[in-house]
Amino acid sequence: MPVLDSAPRARLLAETLRLLQERGADDAALARLADSAGLLPEALRRLFTDWAGVEPERFVAFLAPDHIARQLAIPAPDAPDAPVVETLSPADAKALGERLVIRWGWHDSPFGRALLATSERGLCWLGFATAEDGRDGLDELAAFWPDARRIADDGATRPLAERVFGLSPDAPDEPIRLLLKGTDFQIAVWRALTRIPCGAVASYESLAQAVGNPAALRAVGAAGGRNPLCLLVPCHRAIQKSGIIHRYRYGVPCKRALLAWEQGKRERAAAMTEPPPPA
Repeated sequence: MPVLDSAPRARLLAETLRLLQERGADDAALARLADSAGLLPEALRRLFTDWAGVEPERFVAFLAPDHIARQLAIPAPDAPDAPVVETLSPADAKALGERLVIRWGWHDSPFGRALLATSERGLCWLGFATAEDGRDGLDELAAFWPDARRIADDGATRPLAERVFGLSPDAPDEPIRLLLKGTDFQIAVWRALTRIPCGAVASYESLAQAVGNPAALRAVGAAGGRNPLCLLVPCHRAIQKSGIIHRYRYGVPCKRALLAWEQGKRERAAAMTEPPPPA
């Protein structure tokens, strides 16, 4: 199988995800997609399975609302895989001003074009493009970090993009350091989101209870929507307790794909830790 660099691999995975959501695991459609990329169908299936953890047919099953609803969990007080987080209040960020240098870059991902921004304190922005030219993403970054010095530098963010989206098999295993800016309530919601296990989901009700305000369902949803680090602060793991995915900042198809990808990774990890069958 030809070795694809991370950008063309990401674009091919993105096309495969779109096809699986629109047509299911259609062998003929997958074969046409493989041919357009200069691959044999078996090579495309292997590429997707290596990345997603499961074969296309299993991945499609993960997209079903009833399957998603069965993954409901309660945010753990101290999830073992919670990222390393530094926080700033809006006043702290303003006081830092241009001493906080943020380097940003656009990168292809299996879930669409992604804008990442990082500083010496940690990754501080991850979002997907919703406009063709990506201008909206840069405007959002500038609005969120208005006082920082922002520098275009995709070389600084490329290794992070490859790690975040599973495009670098040799990436280090330690958590990515994150920098979050927000109010006390927002930070509490974002921390609760990081405590939902990968491959699981949580209801807005359980998140509200986790931050000590059971009646604040709308406020919890609003805080999740203002999260500056999608995927790593996993607001996509918050759903209605019925399992219905009714909204997401970057679209419902993106949210479904993110959840299915994480469930595939969880299933693969579980299979790797199962004891071997008795001889």
